[in-house]
Amino acid sequence: KRFDAVGTGDGGLDAFAQGLAMALESRFPEVNSIKLLDYKVDLPTGQLGTSAEVVVTIEFGAGSKRWTSRVRNSNLEIAHQDALIDGYKYHILQSYAARHLLARIYEEP
Repeated sequence: KRFDAVGTGDGGLDAFAQGLAMALESRFPEVNSIKLLDYKVDLPTGQLGTSAEVVVTIEFGAGSKRWTSRVRNSNLEIAHQDALIDGYKYHILQSYAARHLLARIYEEP
């Protein structure tokens, strides 16, 4: 199934995050609780030129939970999009696992 969404925000990452959340929220409402807490780009030492890789680290939060996504790529746009997608996927999978575990614990014998 294809989802289309457009986000606007303070910069490309924020706009992409808003568009991603809008595309996912109808199927995965738990994405509405995700907050981007920190965003960092590092250039590992010794790498120069256009082929140098960047490391994008994004810290996420939802309620009292915190997690981090880290991606390395030579394209900054791809790196920050992949880090954002990985962070969202992690939260969706954690929420799904928790719901199904609770359902199994409380299901009728």
